[in-house]
Amino acid sequence: MTRPRILFYCHNLFGLGHIRRSMRLAEACADRGAECRILTGCRSLGALDWDERIGLSELPALEMGSDQQFHEAGYPERTDVMERRSKMIADAVRQFAPDFFLVDYLPGGLGGELLPLGGEDSPLPENCQLIWGVPYTKRITRPGSKPRNPRIRRWMERFNAVVAYTDRNWLDPLPPLEPGGLPEIRHYSGFLTGEPELTDSSTREVLLLVGGGFEAVALAPLIRKSLGDLVLAGRLKLRCVAGPLGDLDGMQEALGDIATIVPAAGVEEAVKGASVIVSRCGYNSSYTLLRTQAPIVFLPLITKCFEQLDRAANLEGIDRVTVVRENEENADEQLKEAVFKGLEQPHEPRNLPFAIDGDRSTAQWLYNWYESLR
Repeated sequence: MTRPRILFYCHNLFGLGHIRRSMRLAEACADRGAECRILTGCRSLGALDWDERIGLSELPALEMGSDQQFHEAGYPERTDVMERRSKMIADAVRQFAPDFFLVDYLPGGLGGELLPLGGEDSPLPENCQLIWGVPYTKRITRPGSKPRNPRIRRWMERFNAVVAYTDRNWLDPLPPLEPGGLPEIRHYSGFLTGEPELTDSSTREVLLLVGGGFEAVALAPLIRKSLGDLVLAGRLKLRCVAGPLGDLDGMQEALGDIATIVPAAGVEEAVKGASVIVSRCGYNSSYTLLRTQAPIVFLPLITKCFEQLDRAANLEGIDRVTVVRENEENADEQLKEAVFKGLEQPHEPRNLPFAIDGDRSTAQWLYNWYESLR
């Protein structure tokens, strides 16, 4: 009995969200018997709990220099890293010979590194189904028309399907992408989430999830101004969790006298025992947190692309969810009020208005597609 071979590409630069999402998808597909491999590069792959059923084609990790050019992480002089990565990608595709190639978020890959796969000498098998995985759309990257560059256009026309990692009845990320051209085959999977540990309303512990990347220290002044005196007075406890790419030393220096600073084992484990959760609003973390029973205060990262701001606005009406914008004049008072309100609220499951089984749904969809092609 043959089984589908599925290759997952995900980029990484600042955080681990794209890799974690691909891992969840690959694990769900492996549960159905698929042979899966992830194609990525990251300085902190060793911090992830890697499923031994999932293969890895590891690319050199990247950093962006002050000149806005990529170089290999830790080696500023290795500016040829994108050319080397493209060759390694082609080799990995040739060796694995996937039946499905699922590309997360950036259809052309980071810096366009997947575009060579669209050439006449492409190592992609002719019968390989190329799929674009779309978790969200950012305002600043929404296309106004189809690509004018023939190389990019040729690659985009190679895609056989698009899968939106959302519930269409709640949020549809595909219409803003229509001007750029989308495949006719479309699937809405539901949101991809982890399964979080139990929280505890009696601990009076505020859990601060500052994200998996470098922006963690930026929240420290607000947290200190809003909650610092309350911690020192013994009215609550504060635990700060940062991801593997976060600046733990910087967080220790900024908040170590009022908070326990710990590295992340993942959002699912980090929430254990928390009474109230204060968090950034990334795709993976926010939808996983909604599966907890604890009150949540989202502090969306404010960027030009509005990604987290838009997500937080959509989630604000859900049971025991509050949103505070850190750039508002009285953000510290809003955060304090939201935390104390949360401490008085019950811990109970939320009745969520959208599907949260996106990994299993996508795996089933791919399996059905594979069976139809045999």
